[in-house]
Amino acid sequence: MIYLVINDPNGNEGICITPRDLLAETDNYKLYLGRGENSADALLCRIVKSKAQNGIMYAEKKLLDELSELSQNLEQERIAKQGDDGRKIHYDWLFPVCEQSFSCDATDNRRINTFSVLDASWDKFVPFLKLKNGTKVDAKSAAWVLGRFLKLQAFLDESENCRSLDFNPDMVLIAPKQHRLVYVGWFDELLHGGDRSYSHCDLISKLNIDRMFDAILSWVEKNDTEGEDEFMSWLKRFTGYFNNGLEAHVAYYEFLDALWGKGYHPFTFNKDGVWKNVDNFV
Repeated sequence: MIYLVINDPNGNEGICITPRDLLAETDNYKLYLGRGENSADALLCRIVKSKAQNGIMYAEKKLLDELSELSQNLEQERIAKQGDDGRKIHYDWLFPVCEQSFSCDATDNRRINTFSVLDASWDKFVPFLKLKNGTKVDAKSAAWVLGRFLKLQAFLDESENCRSLDFNPDMVLIAPKQHRLVYVGWFDELLHGGDRSYSHCDLISKLNIDRMFDAILSWVEKNDTEGEDEFMSWLKRFTGYFNNGLEAHVAYYEFLDALWGKGYHPFTFNKDGVWKNVDNFV
């Protein structure tokens, strides 16, 4: 049963939301996985609880537009230095595109932001904490997730507007089969703001990286994967070492390439004592 149909006054397709579509909730907003009224396409949708937060929603769209521009600029800088080999950094896979930002009668003029994700569908994503709290994974599966986290931190360290972002794990979504990670906690960054001095931002980067290492260490369960002991030892050894995302990202992949080489490893997890791969993921 439809809980709410939101009609965009700008003439875009309406959005259908049901109570079961709720992905996350904070004191300031609810985050839903809605559907297009006619197309049924999945659409991430944030609705603030108070009109007092409408300005932050507008600022969120502006910030995501700026991050998109920064991502494109970094791509062009890389091509200028290294040549166009057809590959992309794809920083723009780490954050959503804010498609619409509007208010309407259906939400008592509380602002709504809707989001798409580049080259993927929201149907494939699940909250990281839900995934982490319900399963254990092998070392190689945890390795690519940590790699995406570090890539995101490296990108944030390139952005003057987001260098002080303190990760909220509730706002991380992961697509296990596609090896994708998207961070959707930008509203929270704008709401809380904070000290953006370089010394403070380096501290936040360090805390974020250490938090990622700790999360991965507690998530991995041994299953005789080759190199798993070396992987865990590296994380323990370098916890507390890095205070810059790019430095950590480069060092991490140098280590992984030496340990396992390049290649795709299917998301492999242990649920209820049984090891499964991504094709059995629910």
